[in-house]
Amino acid sequence: TKKEIDALANHKELHDYTEAQVENLRALSKEIGVKLKSPMTFEEADKGHSNLSQDRSNCATCVIVHELRLRGLDITAKAHNIKSKATNTISENTKSAWMTAKGKEPEFTAKLKGSDKEIAQKIEKITKPLGSRYHIGWDYSDEGGHIITAVRTKEGLIFYDPQRNEYLSLQEITQDMDKGTSLEILRVDRLLVRTSLIKDVAESAM
Repeated sequence: TKKEIDALANHKELHDYTEAQVENLRALSKEIGVKLKSPMTFEEADKGHSNLSQDRSNCATCVIVHELRLRGLDITAKAHNIKSKATNTISENTKSAWMTAKGKEPEFTAKLKGSDKEIAQKIEKITKPLGSRYHIGWDYSDEGGHIITAVRTKEGLIFYDPQRNEYLSLQEITQDMDKGTSLEILRVDRLLVRTSLIKDVAESAM
């Protein structure tokens, strides 16, 4: 953890958002009723702020909230609500909360299989842009899975779980994966969010 904290302390977040992203954030801030502030550093955005309820079933929402906190919205994820259409939609398909500049659902940046070494080599190649941020998901059983966030720093790729407020190693992730399944990677720092979904699963962190 000290290695990750030291790397993030010297890390400059990628905050050069497009005009479309800024307008998207403004629209979401109005929907949720949270004032849009200056972008946060990783340190300001983490420390469990993405999941103040400490729920253990809302990982799909927590990673989205963490990214939006970095963009300047002081919000937190609501606890998982099985009666919520938005909650179920995002849980079943995490990409559904995101869209490209053309309004389409994004494709995964990659789906990786293989040995730990092979996955490590592949993930290094596809996450090279400094400051780029990703959501990384995997299945650990027939009925369960998990998703976290990752950011590329000068010292390497940092894996952070905003739901549990923990840092992970790639080895811990691959050991948790169900055999034969893929590590799904989605670059998110260039995407827009679907406000119609996010407004129902996030709220002010104040």
